[in-house]
Amino acid sequence: MIPFMFLIGGIVIGNYIFRNSGTNNRELLSFASGLLSVGISMIILKVLDKKEEKKEDDGTIIATKIL
Repeated sequence: MIPFMFLIGGIVIGNYIFRNSGTNNRELLSFASGLLSVGISMIILKVLDKKEEKKEDDGTIIATKIL
C-alpha cells in the first residue's frame, strides 16, 4: 500500500513540477517521477524491514482478550 501511495504522490508532484516547464512530455516525466518515488519507497521499506528483523524477539505471542 505504501509504494502505491508513493507512486500516486510522485505522479501528482511531478505533474505539478513539470506543468510550467514547457515540455511536451509532461505526462511521461510525471510517470517517471512516480516510478522514482516507488523505488525510493521500496528502499525505505527494505531498511525498515532490516531494522525490525534485527530486533531481539523471543518468539512469544501475547494475546489479549478484549471482551
